[in-house]
Amino acid sequence: MCGICGITWDDKDGLARMLKTLKHRGPDETATFLDGRVSLGMQRLAIQDLTKGIYPVTRGKTHVIFNGEIYNHNELRKEIRARFTTTCDAEILAHGYNTWGLDLIKKLNGMFAICIYDEVRAQLHLIRDRIGIKPLYYRKHPQGISFASETKRPPEFPPYRHDDLDATFSPLIDRLREYLGREYVERAIAIPIQERQ
Repeated sequence: MCGICGITWDDKDGLARMLKTLKHRGPDETATFLDGRVSLGMQRLAIQDLTKGIYPVTRGKTHVIFNGEIYNHNELRKEIRARFTTTCDAEILAHGYNTWGLDLIKKLNGMFAICIYDEVRAQLHLIRDRIGIKPLYYRKHPQGISFASETKRPPEFPPYRHDDLDATFSPLIDRLREYLGREYVERAIAIPIQERQ
C-alpha cells in the first residue's frame, strides 16, 4: 500500500503536510516533485523494486506517481522501444504514456491509482483501475485541485463536503448510489472510473 497526493499549485509546505497524513501508507520512501505549477508527493511501500529514489518516475517531461500494481508490465515493456532502468512496474506508466498517450489506460491490467503529469502540455491526469480498487479522492479549491489516496487532510485544506459532491457530480453520484447501494466515503469525491477532468 502506497499513498499519493498532490496539488495543482506551488506549495512545498502544503505538500509536506499532505504527505505527513499519508506516512502510514508507505514507510519506505517519501518522494516529491515540484515545478512551480504542481506539487506531487508519494509515500512508498516498496514491493516491486526495492531501490530508493525511483519516484516520481520521470521520463522526458512525463512524471508519474502511483499506488498499486500493474500485472502486465512485463508484457507491455516488450511493446515499447524504450530504455528501462528499473524493474519497477511504475516505469511502464511513464514510457507507456510517452508512447501511447492516454490510450495507455486501455492496455493496463492491474489495480491502481495513478497521477501522470504531462509537463509539456501542462496536464495532470488522475486515473483509477476499472473496478476502483485503489482509492483516489480530489477536492476543488479556488487555486486548483488537491488529490490524495485518503480523505485525511491538513487543517488548512477545506474539508471534503457532501453537498459539493452532489452539486458537481449529481448524475454520476445517482448512478454510483444505485450501483453500490450505499456510500462508502460520505465526505469525499472519489475519482470515478474513466472520468476525465
